[in-house]
Amino acid sequence: MADVHVRLALYKRIAAAPDESALEELTAELVDRFGPLPAQTQNLLRTARIRLLTRQLGVRRLDFGAHGGYLLFETDNRIDPAAVIRLIQDRSREYKLEGPLKLRVSRDLDDELERFDFVTALLQRLTSNK
Repeated sequence: MADVHVRLALYKRIAAAPDESALEELTAELVDRFGPLPAQTQNLLRTARIRLLTRQLGVRRLDFGAHGGYLLFETDNRIDPAAVIRLIQDRSREYKLEGPLKLRVSRDLDDELERFDFVTALLQRLTSNK
C-alpha cells in the first residue's frame, strides 16, 4: 500500500492485537479493503500470531532462521517442563538446553512458511496446562 500513514496505522493495529480473534478480524478487514494479501503481509500476520503465543507462554525471545534458532524463556513461564524433556530425549541432536531457560533448536528451515509452521507447532507443543 502506497499511503505511509495507512500502512503505519495498520502495523500498529496488528502489533496491538490482544488475541487471535482480533487478528482474524483484522485479516478479514485487510482482505476486504485490499484484496488478496501479498506474502509479506501474510508473514507479518503470522509473526503477530507467534508473538501472541510467546507472550502467553512466557517466552522472552525467539529467534529462528534457515538453520534453526532458539527460545529464551522468562523465569516465570507456562512452558511444560516435561514437554521440553521429551523433545531433548527424543531428538537430542536437534534440541538442546543451554542453561535453564534457553532451548536451542538445530534444524534446517530454509522455507519461510515451513519455518513459521515449525515454530508455531513447537510453541503449541511446549504449552503447559497449568
